[in-house]
Amino acid sequence: MKHLIISAACALLLIVNANAQLPVNSATKRVEFTNVVKVENTSKEELAKRAKIWIASVLKSGSDIVTIDDENSRMIIGTGSLTLPHEAIGFMNNPVLTYTFTVDCKNNRIKYTVNNMEVHYSTGAIRRDHATLYELASIKADMKESKKQKKIQEVNNVKSIIDTHIKSFVDYISTATDDNW
Repeated sequence: MKHLIISAACALLLIVNANAQLPVNSATKRVEFTNVVKVENTSKEELAKRAKIWIASVLKSGSDIVTIDDENSRMIIGTGSLTLPHEAIGFMNNPVLTYTFTVDCKNNRIKYTVNNMEVHYSTGAIRRDHATLYELASIKADMKESKKQKKIQEVNNVKSIIDTHIKSFVDYISTATDDNW
């Protein structure tokens, strides 16, 4: 009995560790990256312009970009996809992460949210499947230790790719451009 309790506690600790690797929205139980970035001396119009340029060039979502403009707020919503390296998630062929990228602009600051993440993949020659990133990151208590460690590594790989993508956005937004040619 004592061994069973210790095993259950260790499994719970691993589940907590794996879930701690990705930010999870407690209301939706889905992975969600969000933050507010301060960009001094920059109007919401300029920030919205920079965000639209980044979204159009990086997300390549084209007509899928939805823009909501009004006097008080500038919000841009884009859909994107990232092809994940096969090594990022071991058992999948051609994994692609799809997501929604939302930007809300105010004077001197911009809030981004990356959510609605799903991984689309094939498990065989023909079969295609998908799962939310939260589902893929879940560690079950009955998994073997080696599989748990592999799952944690896969979560870290995907998180690193998303973090790099977000850093690209923040760097672009934060860099003043002079397009007065």
